[in-house]
Amino acid sequence: MEKVQDALAVSRLGVAYGRRRVVHDLSLPPIARGEVTALIGPNGAGKSTVLKALARVIASEGELRFGGTDLRQLAPRRRAALIGFMPQALPQGTELTALESVVIALRAGGDADGLDRRAVAVLERLGIVDLALTPLDRMSGGERQLVSLAQAIARDPAMLFLDEPTSALDLAHVHRVMGLVRAIARKGAAVVIVLHDLALASQWADRTIVLKSARLHSHGAPREVITPRMLAEVYGFAARVEHVGDNLFIVPDHAAAGAARFPS
Repeated sequence: MEKVQDALAVSRLGVAYGRRRVVHDLSLPPIARGEVTALIGPNGAGKSTVLKALARVIASEGELRFGGTDLRQLAPRRRAALIGFMPQALPQGTELTALESVVIALRAGGDADGLDRRAVAVLERLGIVDLALTPLDRMSGGERQLVSLAQAIARDPAMLFLDEPTSALDLAHVHRVMGLVRAIARKGAAVVIVLHDLALASQWADRTIVLKSARLHSHGAPREVITPRMLAEVYGFAARVEHVGDNLFIVPDHAAAGAARFPS
């Protein structure tokens, strides 16, 4: 992992698609190395867009600094070495094998030595080395999701941005992946992960950032942030929140839920 100190600082972030501004003047709390930060919020809150902007996958305005380094000024290869990004969309329609996909990710960061060996090691970490020579378009959605994660972590990046990395996985793989993500953070990476599963965020994240309409609603430890008031204000959902150890249970108010209507 490349040694870059301190946290990711995000100030006055702005994103526009053509003339349509989707994120405006968004500042976030420092995103620290050594921690998993969950980015949560309802559909359409801007989570994926903000994640792409932080990872420099899309152009943005404002200030993005990591350890004093202006991320917007980095050359593409240097940026690829520093940042790992896993998109929400899974790779489709390609004859590339899992091994070839991870090797390509390693090359993007400027690596040249022992690529096949290193790619196999990454696939082993995720328990999918048996898929090394399987083309992506012959895999299940969950298998492709694991290969996409392997690409993101292959270079041992200092910053890791993951967009719903467990959405296609079974229960066992969900917790295996989240355990690996936490281990990567504990080794010094700054990890930001978009999650819809608030129980998963509560169990595995150190910090939580809540977005509503592409604006910062609240942030803090999951226990401090995931509250009945937040659920009502952000999700429009009436429920009580119960904690048992590290586990979170959201118990709906069935009377309120039954009266709810989807927007027309």
